[in-house]
Amino acid sequence: MKKSEYEIVNVLKKKYPIPPPKEIAEIIVNRRIKSLSSEEIKNNFDRLVDELQVEAYAEYLNLEKQSGRKVVKSYFGKIIKEKKIKSHHEAIDVVAHHFESLDKLFL
Repeated sequence: MKKSEYEIVNVLKKKYPIPPPKEIAEIIVNRRIKSLSSEEIKNNFDRLVDELQVEAYAEYLNLEKQSGRKVVKSYFGKIIKEKKIKSHHEAIDVVAHHFESLDKLFL
């Protein structure tokens, strides 16, 4: 992958960031336990930890998908517009040509 492609992907990842894991965990914990009493939390602590972990990961995947879609649309929208691509076959070729950029995006 060319350096310029790598830089573009990094810029777009910064423009459409995924919140850090700690922030996602805080959101899930606050959402899930705000209605529970301290006694309920104490009595169900192990189960809550397991469930919160699963929910936090599901939330991360959802946020990753949203961010990834925005990055891909922005990145390839610009390339396709600049190259004045007129058919879906040409667009697919452009996307395939930039496989390394996509690969870096999802690391």
